[in-house]
Amino acid sequence: MVAVLKGIALSGIIRRFGRGAGRLRVELTQSVRASGEVGSILSQTYRLLNPASLPVPVTVVRHLDGDPLFDGTLVDGGAATIDGSALYEFDSSDDPAEPSTYVGIVGSFDHRVIPDRWTIQPYEFLTRILEAGGIPEELAGAIALDSDGGRIVDEPYDVTLSQQWDGVVPALGQAVFITDTRFGRLPPVEATEPSVTQFATDRRELVFAEQLGLTTSPPQLVTGRNTGTAPVTVRGVTAQGPAAGDVVLAAGSCARVTLAPGGSCVVSVSFRPTAAGVREALLRSTPLRRCHRL
Repeated sequence: MVAVLKGIALSGIIRRFGRGAGRLRVELTQSVRASGEVGSILSQTYRLLNPASLPVPVTVVRHLDGDPLFDGTLVDGGAATIDGSALYEFDSSDDPAEPSTYVGIVGSFDHRVIPDRWTIQPYEFLTRILEAGGIPEELAGAIALDSDGGRIVDEPYDVTLSQQWDGVVPALGQAVFITDTRFGRLPPVEATEPSVTQFATDRRELVFAEQLGLTTSPPQLVTGRNTGTAPVTVRGVTAQGPAAGDVVLAAGSCARVTLAPGGSCVVSVSFRPTAAGVREALLRSTPLRRCHRL
């Protein structure tokens, strides 16, 4: 059975299609942060929870039809990286070599940042993709009206961006789909080969055993790694949530460190409960947001 999920970032809506989708529970968290001097990033995390005793195959398809009227029309340009990990819609009135207003999408499925399929097509192709339950093979890696193969739309139209990840939500487990919608200014020619920055961690959840109040547990370690192609700077890690005061972070844990591609840093986390009952908190790394339930 296959569940097809469609996420529309601008409205924060997720819809479920196909058999098997009803077996999943979907939790959505969202945040907005500044990016550079004029840009911003809307980050959405979809946690797919499978309460069943059997795994559920899923196809996650992310679409974006911005139509932001950059130049007063509904037609715009577009561009893509060579692997489709980042897709952009650009103001069609600007020269490809000049900075242009854009809206773009990137994502990951359980830390896989390169989609299984991607495409840039006119808006009317959206129905075809939905009816097929995913991006048809003949459209995979294709950009409509890219006559010279430069991964830049040569003749403006009503651009629609689509990325697809295929995966499995394990029995009694979960999978995490993260998608970012980016806004800013960039020359379209640079959008075809951007450096991809990703910060992934080796643990989704930390569970501490029952203990006496105001006593400190032995530390547990979380390793953060730069899985992208450009250096990433981690400003620090903080605890958030209702029991943030119960979390003890060792000094210097992933703080003010720049990681080269493949580089890593370690966060040491201990638990010191201040009240009885189940205590929950989240760890947040900045500037990239990755949260882990305690």
